[in-house]
Amino acid sequence: MKKNLKLLLLIVVPLLFAACSDDEYKDLQIPGKSIEATVKVRGCVYNEDGTWYLDTDLRKIIYTYVNFGDEEGAVIRVNSHPSDIDLASIAGVEKTFTVKFTLYNIEHDGPLAMIYYYVADIYEIE
Repeated sequence: MKKNLKLLLLIVVPLLFAACSDDEYKDLQIPGKSIEATVKVRGCVYNEDGTWYLDTDLRKIIYTYVNFGDEEGAVIRVNSHPSDIDLASIAGVEKTFTVKFTLYNIEHDGPLAMIYYYVADIYEIE
């Protein structure tokens, strides 16, 4: 019995760690609607109520990488960014960002309008 418990712990515990993702949005992403490639975009970051957002024209990126009709707007929350850059020091300043976007929600904003919610994993800021 003791041997079986050790074997069980040896197998189950690593699986539990593997199942727990560091990315809180990974389980929320909508398959086929996220942008898996890293893309370069121009824009700026801003802070609202303690949360960082990326302000960029996401419409042309969506048309290039994900094809799903007209969208009225997008909210892009910053999920990760290079640790050597303080976002507060570049807030409101236009920069070039190398980013991967994950779509995690779609809401109807009226009968015809949609709002797409993305998280941005920023890999590089120029």
